[in-house]
Amino acid sequence: MKKLILILSFLFFPVASNSGDLEFYKEELKFSVDKDNFIVDGIYYFTNLGKNPIEQNLLYPFPLTNMGYVDSIYIFDLDRNLEIENRKVERFGTFNIKLEPFSTGKVSVHYIQKITSDYCKYVFKSSLSWRRPIESSSFQLKIPKDLKIDSISYQIDSTVVLDKHNVYFWEFKNFYPNKNFEFWFHKAKK
Repeated sequence: MKKLILILSFLFFPVASNSGDLEFYKEELKFSVDKDNFIVDGIYYFTNLGKNPIEQNLLYPFPLTNMGYVDSIYIFDLDRNLEIENRKVERFGTFNIKLEPFSTGKVSVHYIQKITSDYCKYVFKSSLSWRRPIESSSFQLKIPKDLKIDSISYQIDSTVVLDKHNVYFWEFKNFYPNKNFEFWFHKAKK
């Protein structure tokens, strides 16, 4: 059997696996910024197209260039309703996904990363290692109104203005990212 390791991100890229039957086909991401942190909440959808169970180690990359350390990471199997043991090292987290034959699964990943400048980044390009587009990708960014975006890597689809926050939305079908999600911002003068 082929060995293939996958780094999730949009996230994952091939590194080592028991099967080529595992596919990553959908993601729903919520990014937010608070005073000192960039917070990522993602739900990632997988399917096992084969007749054998899959237990696969996945790597989840963290952007470190111009960003601080990842404070915490929490990974949860939404179908089995249980926390997935994970290990965090400087540049990535690792965890196992288990899928029965011809089944699907959802994994929730939550992490908090310190903001050290006027810049935030989420790694999308590692998903190219899956060698196929993500069928559906939706993401949103929620930032306090006193932060103003100077530049952003993806054109905003829509915006919702709340009392204390602005929320920006994106939606893609057959998403094959050629760039990461990045934005630069500054604090507005009062």
